[in-house]
Amino acid sequence: MLNAPLVHKFHLKKMSVYVTRSGTTLYELHAPLMVLATRAAETHSINRKDLQHQMKRVAQCLEQAAEILELEPEGSSERHMADAAAQALLQVNEWRKQLANKK
Repeated sequence: MLNAPLVHKFHLKKMSVYVTRSGTTLYELHAPLMVLATRAAETHSINRKDLQHQMKRVAQCLEQAAEILELEPEGSSERHMADAAAQALLQVNEWRKQLANKK
């Protein structure tokens, strides 16, 4: 017979790994999204509305990554990634404000 608390603990640990991976993936995804958006803006192949939408996607990735990864233990690489995501989110939101204020 299986030990129910042990099985439950195993499943929680396994779910935690998946959640951490999703946070890491979201953080890593923001960089190529940002590169694509900025390159499109530099080459004038994207309009302001679409650029704002792309920047919103970048911000959403960073926000979700920070929320997920801030639950990781202090000092872990994932927790450092959460801090980096939070800092990057502040910068992206500042750029979004500047973009919205441009006429």
